[in-house]
Amino acid sequence: MSLVRKRGAPKALREPRAITASRARRVLYAVVEGEATERDYLEYLEERYAGDPRAFEIQVIWERNGLKPREVIDRAMEKLEELDDPKREQVWAFFDRDQHKQIEECHTRALAGGINLVFSHPSFDLWLLLHFVSGPPGAQGGSSSRIQQQLAAAHPAYRDFGKRDKRIAGECTPAGAGWESRSRVQAGQGAGRQLPQRWLFGE
Repeated sequence: MSLVRKRGAPKALREPRAITASRARRVLYAVVEGEATERDYLEYLEERYAGDPRAFEIQVIWERNGLKPREVIDRAMEKLEELDDPKREQVWAFFDRDQHKQIEECHTRALAGGINLVFSHPSFDLWLLLHFVSGPPGAQGGSSSRIQQQLAAAHPAYRDFGKRDKRIAGECTPAGAGWESRSRVQAGQGAGRQLPQRWLFGE
């Protein structure tokens, strides 16, 4: 999964590369709010489940320093208009509740425009936590820091997660943190169930 800058776009904007592989490959364009965690997680999903040859491709649209939910929807709407084959391509918008305003407006715009949503409350870190706990821990009063505290308590690899950066790298990778030792059904209680598994995996 590689990213290139769209011609004429601001330097910080990261757009996906043009599709050069098989035209039968399914493509998910993921417009994400964050610049690190979501991108790393989606890259892992593609690497782990796409197969060889690739049955699907996840192309992440992101911006350095992140996007606000309204900006996520704007980018997703733009990408939706560029699709060549809507039966083979989908656009998904990823954003958090956090303390953002106008969340309801963003939901309404996305659903009216045919954009698929992955909405995290309070933050995307929740999906990481759900790889280690057996059920949803609740909204935590809308506090992302509480989720990060629980994540740090769930596995030592995440004790510094969010303090310096939020990359899923090193010991925080799925292999390093032991995600692969958990059953797919158990992982499905979290992030996996929020992604289009039948569309991606052909189930």
